[in-house]
Amino acid sequence: MAKICAISGSPRKNGNTEKMIKYIANNNEYELVIIYDYNIKPCTACEGCSKTGKCVIKDDMLEIMKKVEESEILILGSPIYWWNVTAPFKAFMDRWYSKDVRTVIASKKIVIALPMADSDDATAKWAVGSLKDSLEYLGATVLDIVVAKGVWEKEDLDSQKDLIKKLESIL
Repeated sequence: MAKICAISGSPRKNGNTEKMIKYIANNNEYELVIIYDYNIKPCTACEGCSKTGKCVIKDDMLEIMKKVEESEILILGSPIYWWNVTAPFKAFMDRWYSKDVRTVIASKKIVIALPMADSDDATAKWAVGSLKDSLEYLGATVLDIVVAKGVWEKEDLDSQKDLIKKLESIL
C-alpha cells in the first residue's frame, strides 16, 4: 500500500476527526500529524517565497511538509467549526501559497474528512469549497470528500455504520 500521511486539524485527541482518518486508512499504516501539536504561524503575505522559492517563516511547517512529501496519499481532516475548518488548519492551508509547498501538495492523492455536529449540509459548504477549490487550483487529485454529519461526542461516529463502510472503501 502507498505511504499515507494524515493531517488532523482537531484539538480533540481520539475524536471524530481521528476516527474518520483511521477508517479511511482502513488498517493501512499511516503517520498522524495533529496540527494543534505544532507551531504553524499564519502566512503574512511577505512574498519572501516568491524571491527564494521557499517559505521564509520559521516554524514547524517545514517539519510537517517533510512528512507530507514522504507520503503518496494525504488524508486531510478537520472538524467544522463555525462553517469552516479550524483556525490552525486554516493557517496550515494558507501556507500552501509558498511555491515549495504547492508543489508537494499538488503531487498528492488526497482524501478530505470533515466531521461536524450539525446535520445541515449547508454548514459544510464553505469548508468543502475552500479545500476542494484550493486543491483543484494546485492540481492535486482529490479522491473523495466525506462530511460526517451529527457527530459531536466522541462516540457519535461509531453508530453511523453506512458512513464507516464508505470511509473504509475509499482507499
